Amino acid sequence: MGGFSMSILLLAMAGMFWAFVIAIVILAIIKLALYVFESFGLMKLNKNLGYKHNWTAWILIYNKYLLGKIAVKPWAGVTLSLLWLIKTVLFILGYIFAGINSLLILTIILVIVTFIVEMIIVSKLYTKYSKYNEVLTVFTAVTLGLLEPIFIFAIRNNKNRS
Repeated sequence: MGGFSMSILLLAMAGMFWAFVIAIVILAIIKLALYVFESFGLMKLNKNLGYKHNWTAWILIYNKYLLGKIAVKPWAGVTLSLLWLIKTVLFILGYIFAGINSLLILTIILVIVTFIVEMIIVSKLYTKYSKYNEVLTVFTAVTLGLLEPIFIFAIRNNKNRS
């Protein structure tokens, strides 16, 4: 009877493992799709502004610089890309040195600061390129930035309103 119980337990654990693997794969596909939407939208906005080298919108972290440069000024892009770089490095270090609580707290604070700075920059971008800027900003903030790439993709062909 113990062998049967063990078999049921192992089957349940295997089911949970595969459910976790499938969830990770689905999340990776969603993240990749959002990256493609954001990069394509930034590439098109760069092209409309007459910038050379539009393909640079596909470079990780540099696309955050372009976002700030298009929305506000180059200094905003530098600030956002540096925050993203530091956040990424801290996240990797936090994974390697999992026992250090101060590193975790610093990473959480930096994630919140990066989110706030990015929401300010994206709000300026929406103001420049959309008449529905308040709605887009609220939905971007409420979804914690998940709709930002889709909105950037949606406004890619709009003319500068300012």
